[in-house]
Amino acid sequence: MRGEWNPFQRGHGWRETASASACGAATASAFEDLAARGRRELAAGRPGEAASFLGTALGLWRGEALSSELGTEDYLYLSKARLARERRRSGDLEGAFRDLYAAHRQARERGQLRLEANILVGLANVHRRAGDLAQSDATLDRLEALGARRPALKGLARDLIVSTRIENRLAAGDAVRARAMLPEAAGALFGQGAGAGLAWVAELLGGIRTVEGAPEEGSRSLGMSQVMRGAFDHGEPEWRELVERIVAALGRHGFETEYARGAAYSRDDALRWLEAETLRST
Repeated sequence: MRGEWNPFQRGHGWRETASASACGAATASAFEDLAARGRRELAAGRPGEAASFLGTALGLWRGEALSSELGTEDYLYLSKARLARERRRSGDLEGAFRDLYAAHRQARERGQLRLEANILVGLANVHRRAGDLAQSDATLDRLEALGARRPALKGLARDLIVSTRIENRLAAGDAVRARAMLPEAAGALFGQGAGAGLAWVAELLGGIRTVEGAPEEGSRSLGMSQVMRGAFDHGEPEWRELVERIVAALGRHGFETEYARGAAYSRDDALRWLEAETLRST
């Protein structure tokens, strides 16, 4: 296996690092301390306390020091949209909605279309996590309409919409439609060879194969996400829940065995398997 792996790790993947140049040494130290305390609370089975520490830590990114270091668009994205993603991943959906709605208002006022597109996808993801797939799809419909009105945004909007609709269909247990849309979303990623994007394909295929009744292949596909990214994405709650579903079907040992088989693939072999499995959808 490549790297250190624990499928039952409960950390939420807080990878943001406050730099002394952006926030000041004292602020950076406080951020790191709060994030570490949040991880300890989560590991101890206290997600509410963990979310509280995370929220306080994220608040340190909103001061004037950060905004003076970054351009307006970068500041908006980092302090609102990107941190909303971490709130979603930690379970703070209310905070994620609050940040995204605030960022969306500012993006529209400033005419920042690419930022607005990414924020709408963030909102769709939070709605899905909240269990409201209809509202998630409606948000993607808004993005589709925005892309139709603005030709410069059409390509980006299409890519974001397709990938997020796949995740919505998978959340609904509709593997048929999720699989049918996968080639369109994943096709360009194989040519680019981007690790994070290919890991996302592996994770989606892990979910699709599990829903299709093949949790062994789902486990191996998740193992291949480690090959592509270097580590399994413990920070994404939907993938952690997928692991729990597979464990319920195969047992912990069965899951670990199949995951290890996928993680033992070479990158080239994993890439060939993922591409073939994706194209099988056509």
